[in-house]
Amino acid sequence: MGDSEFLMIGRDTRGVFKNQEMRETVKRIVLANDVERISEGAFEWCCSLEEIVIPDSVTKIGARAFHGCCSLRCITIPDSVTEIGDHAFEGCSNLASIKLPAGLSEIRKYVFRKCNKLTEIDLPNRITTIANYAFEQSGLVHLHIPGRVKHIGPGAFAHCNHLTEAVIPKTVEWIEDFAFACCQQLAYAEIHTPADDFLFLEACFAGCTNLTHAAIYGSVNAGSRYRKGIFEDCDNLVSIELTDPMNCTSITDFFQEKYPPKFRMKMVGTKFFWAGNQEDPIEIPDGTTEIYSNAFLNCLNLTKITIPDSVVKIGDDAFNGCRNLTEITFSENLRKIGDSAFKDCTGLTGITFPTAVEKIGHGAFYSCKGLTDVVLPERLSSISPCIFADCTSLTAISIPRGVESIGLRAFDGCSSLSRIKLPDSIREIDCCAFKDCRNLTDVELPHGLKSIGTEVFSGCASLSRLRIPESVETIGENAFKDCTSLTEIALPERFVVQIDQYSPKQIQDFTKKGCPLFSGCTKLGMVIVDGQLVWAPDTGNLEIPKGVTIICANVFSGHTQLTKMVIPDGVRKIGPEAFSGCSSLTEVDIPGSVKAIGDSAFSGCGKLTDVTIRSGVRKIGKKAFSCCPGLSNLVLPGDTLEVISEYAFYGCDRLQSVILRDFPNEKGRLTLKDSALPDFTDIYTCRREK
Repeated sequence: MGDSEFLMIGRDTRGVFKNQEMRETVKRIVLANDVERISEGAFEWCCSLEEIVIPDSVTKIGARAFHGCCSLRCITIPDSVTEIGDHAFEGCSNLASIKLPAGLSEIRKYVFRKCNKLTEIDLPNRITTIANYAFEQSGLVHLHIPGRVKHIGPGAFAHCNHLTEAVIPKTVEWIEDFAFACCQQLAYAEIHTPADDFLFLEACFAGCTNLTHAAIYGSVNAGSRYRKGIFEDCDNLVSIELTDPMNCTSITDFFQEKYPPKFRMKMVGTKFFWAGNQEDPIEIPDGTTEIYSNAFLNCLNLTKITIPDSVVKIGDDAFNGCRNLTEITFSENLRKIGDSAFKDCTGLTGITFPTAVEKIGHGAFYSCKGLTDVVLPERLSSISPCIFADCTSLTAISIPRGVESIGLRAFDGCSSLSRIKLPDSIREIDCCAFKDCRNLTDVELPHGLKSIGTEVFSGCASLSRLRIPESVETIGENAFKDCTSLTEIALPERFVVQIDQYSPKQIQDFTKKGCPLFSGCTKLGMVIVDGQLVWAPDTGNLEIPKGVTIICANVFSGHTQLTKMVIPDGVRKIGPEAFSGCSSLTEVDIPGSVKAIGDSAFSGCGKLTDVTIRSGVRKIGKKAFSCCPGLSNLVLPGDTLEVISEYAFYGCDRLQSVILRDFPNEKGRLTLKDSALPDFTDIYTCRREK
């Protein structure tokens, strides 16, 4: 043999070519027939090696075996080989031809990376996996993926700049990130989806700038998943053919919200799937039955559209963000409008719905700020949440007969809405339905209404009067908050105020939370329900009218202008915290009709000096007069008082003595709970004369 030829003997090739000079001079290697394995890195960086003869005795080629053999031109690997390791031929920049063994089942990581002159390769039929970056930056022009491949790894064919088309068989279940990214000459991609689950990961074809057409064939079932940016930066993409898009999240996800400028509308069967950036006019073909989700999403060029009568459904977000859309003609047979279908279509001023419409989805016309007039179709049974929320130009709305509920935030923020007519079929108005409708002056609530949700009319600053029908059973927290013009409200005699969605309670229990139904209603007088005083304004001294039997919790809590309170005969109970924090209150007279003074009822009344509690009162609740430092003397009804509860007079630092008037000669029934009175307070009794 010549100096440039080497005969390898032994059972494997471990440790060969330690001599650097031989690595740089050998051109041809013939392996002996007893060699069974080419070890890891055996011929790595043999830059002069042009040819190697591998006998049938070899069963394995190790990782990096020929890595960096930049002069190697061709190689035949016998069928005896069943495994080729990672990076085995990486950087063989002159390798133009290779025959792979028929029994090979996997193309390992980086095996043919940077094989720049490898223009084609016949992959064995048993291959099931093409691993990470296996052919990255190779010279492949043609590619046939065998029918048993299930997995294509990340970057497997990335930067194959001479590859013109890719056809992926239906056996492939998983295509990972950047699998075909930045293949600059790739013009066509065809994917046949399997019957089972199928997964596209991010940016599979990203940056394929010459890709003009793609097709996804087969049923895309519920198990199939698509990550964003599959065709990101494919700027020349004109069309994607989809035979079944039903479970594709959104075609916009294919582009990571940066749409190819040449991409145009696409039909899939009878479904209008995508309009792209097409200029006006756009014609939806006759025979179309559905406008698919996101079909016109953010189409800023769209100014008007006519939907043919064959269309029965408009999908979610179909026209979302079409801010220049000013005119739309609906199909007469349209039945359903999806969620957010026309959200942010700020150019729309009026809408006429066809009579066939049965459902308008959640937020369908959210923030259509130019919309002034709407007539809803008669077949609706409910008004969906947020349907016209933030439509700031909407002045009037008529709810059709048959509608039973108005959803969450349905008209929230409709600041120009001045009147609303509700049919007798309405049973429920959900939370915040008319919140911040600042110009709403006229609302007629229907007979049959059962529930008014939390903050339904909150912030309706122009609402001056309101009648709650007798049918109402629940009113949510803050239902009328900040209705600053409200002067008159008629409430049914009995109803339940709902504290939160889990625990509806009787109104007297609810008031323990402060009864914030009318918080901020600065012009509203006292509110009395079935003899219960539930709310009062902070406008100075007030005269509680006759007929009141209960002063509910927190009614006067925090009132700063109240200086004197005379509670009329007939009041039986003072609720918890009813007068707590009345910082200007100096004098209070509690009649004998009151049987119980609630917990913390007068707590924190810093200027309170004069308290009269008349005969008949039986119980003083916990902390009822706590932190009233102005109290120095107190006369209590010794003949009827049974309990002074814990800490009732805690923090009353000037309270030197308590007189129990008309205390009976026999042993009294009075119970003093723990710390009911300050330790330094003396108790005196004035016995009743027989």
